[in-house]
Amino acid sequence: MGRRISYLWIALFVFLGCSSQDDEAQILARVGDASITITEFSRDFEQGHPRLKQGPDPKVVYLEHMIAEQLLAQAGYRMGLDSLSSIRRQVESLTEELLVGHVFEEDAARSVAVTAADIDSLRRLDAIQVVLRFLPAANSESAERLRRVYLENGFEEAVAELSASEEGMRHVRVQDLETDLVSPASLDPIVWEATRNLPVGQISLPVPFRGGFLLVEVLDILRTPITAEPGAEEKARYEQVAFAEKSRQAARSLIGRTVADRDLRLKKEAYGRLEQALWNWLSISEEEGTQDALTLWQRLEVDSTSFARTILDMEAKPIMETSDRSWTVAEFLAEYPHDRYPLSLRSGDEFRSDYYDAFGLLVRDQLFIQKALDQGFDAAPELLSEVERWTDKWVYEVFKLQVENTVTVHEEDLLLYFERYRSDWPEDSSLESVSAEVESQVRRAKTLAALEQILTDLRLQIPIEIDYKALEQVDYSTFDMHSPSVQLFKASTGRPAWPVTDYGL
Repeated sequence: MGRRISYLWIALFVFLGCSSQDDEAQILARVGDASITITEFSRDFEQGHPRLKQGPDPKVVYLEHMIAEQLLAQAGYRMGLDSLSSIRRQVESLTEELLVGHVFEEDAARSVAVTAADIDSLRRLDAIQVVLRFLPAANSESAERLRRVYLENGFEEAVAELSASEEGMRHVRVQDLETDLVSPASLDPIVWEATRNLPVGQISLPVPFRGGFLLVEVLDILRTPITAEPGAEEKARYEQVAFAEKSRQAARSLIGRTVADRDLRLKKEAYGRLEQALWNWLSISEEEGTQDALTLWQRLEVDSTSFARTILDMEAKPIMETSDRSWTVAEFLAEYPHDRYPLSLRSGDEFRSDYYDAFGLLVRDQLFIQKALDQGFDAAPELLSEVERWTDKWVYEVFKLQVENTVTVHEEDLLLYFERYRSDWPEDSSLESVSAEVESQVRRAKTLAALEQILTDLRLQIPIEIDYKALEQVDYSTFDMHSPSVQLFKASTGRPAWPVTDYGL
């Protein structure tokens, strides 16, 4: 059990912070009562979309986008959006996730030691560097379609297909999907395994990755000699990478020890019945888009389907017990953090594996959360700061959605937009045949116009201060504006590790 290691960042490219502890608290900008520090700006900037880093001074441009989002979040706070039950549930789940992560980090600090041999092993691997380009896809069908386009017409046509078909990828460019030279040590292991034996110029098969798929091509390979001794900065980087990998191993061991100590036992009959019933119900409800921060049991209670009734009828059946307590089916489904550890529906085998893990994950998280609470970590500044930033993001997103819901799209809007951007569609397209896409784009354009007007008003109401001298000192020279941004995700949820500024604003 506990196959997934929830507290670790899973990254396509390793994230290396560029701020020292001395400047972490230095404030770049104040937006009313809120502030943006150097560390927060650096994290956001490095992971942000290249489109937000254009112009003669990309740092200033990007900071203005961060300020705009913060202004809209504050408008949401004024409306009390942070008191919505959906946001409160997200905050509660994130807080629990950070408490679990704290226990893992403490254990890793005690049990993990990086040796000279670990560093040498990484340095030998690092002597190989590759240039990659990749195509992301939401599902296996999209991945196979992109691969066919690539094989028949080349990478540029595949990117054009991606831009036309995938939500949020409309403005993606070929250079946005190409890397500079990167080392295997800085790649996610899944990506490295898929490319290590791939000939230059050949596209990979679809690679399952963070709930979607990647197609990866190796453009170039560079092998460099290993120097006698690494410098201090190089050694620190290798120590960080080695520590992260050994922490994964230590986390697996800690999960196993924790579950074994509690003598976890499953009730065979209820376990088997619930497995089949959950598979049937989730397969239908997920396809219909029933995704929110409710617990599985809360979702079942408002579901009128026969699949839901089958599970509800099992409410009082015991399904799991430990040396401390037992759980009924209802208690398990009410307490299991499905938003943090969703059960995969990509295949029956993946679902069965995740379902089996779920019982261990529940016991583990509850034990770790209580341990972190006993230590008072729920009041730690670093936890409170991260929760605050994510709350800002969620309030902003709800506010933006409410503005969008006020937008009205008329028939004349559709006709005008279609005629103005007629070249975006094939010559034989009629407005009727692409009306859904046109309406979506018109709604987005009108939403952005409404948000801009709101921002104009907010800038007159909320004081903004920017420390341009501090901003000048932020070094972004190591960030390539045209390469794919560094993207970090929580291993199980796929949520970005940092609430990166919305590039669609």
